[in-house]
Amino acid sequence: MSKPLVRRQDPYVALTKEQFRERFFSRFYDPIFEEVAAELDKVFHRAWDGYIEYRKSPRQLPAGPEFADPLQALPIEWLETRARIAAARARQQDSRSPSRILIINGSFRSEHSCPGEISKTRRLAQAAQSAIESLPGHEVDFLDLSTLADEPWKVIHPCKACVSTAMPLCTGRARATRTTRSVKPTTGWPKSIPDGSPPTASSFCVPCTGTRRRRA
Repeated sequence: MSKPLVRRQDPYVALTKEQFRERFFSRFYDPIFEEVAAELDKVFHRAWDGYIEYRKSPRQLPAGPEFADPLQALPIEWLETRARIAAARARQQDSRSPSRILIINGSFRSEHSCPGEISKTRRLAQAAQSAIESLPGHEVDFLDLSTLADEPWKVIHPCKACVSTAMPLCTGRARATRTTRSVKPTTGWPKSIPDGSPPTASSFCVPCTGTRRRRA
């Protein structure tokens, strides 16, 4: 079989240290942080080192006996998410478990930010939640994206569409919880829906997982 063509366009160009510094310190614009400027500068240098050395997954563990190579180092976040997926799958396949409906409020409007009022979408979603929860044998997971507008450091990292190249490249349903730490050192939300099981591909947008993002 012929080797498939890998399509590329632009060479990767890393940020300069000054560009990285500007973006790093933009998160600490409040004058109150001037009191800890020296400490922040130390953190900046550690963050820059992680970026320029590309420590994609700085915390890892051996894969374990379930894998072909038990000693292969894998990210701890990936392993934890994989375990939650397995638990969620077992629960979903249990015929005794209640029917479970995921409702997403896709509006970012929040009474705790500029509009000062909740959205009609959220109120409709809450009405649907109440109606479904009143049915015997049904439960609801409510995913409220309006909290992205009024809670700090809460982001949904975008899907990189790896699966459109090859399924093995996909980081799986862990995509919403895990990111390249050297580039985006924040854990994505939602790490789980209310009972602790991770969001599935169908919980979000195409092509495979969460594609909405907002910088807090």
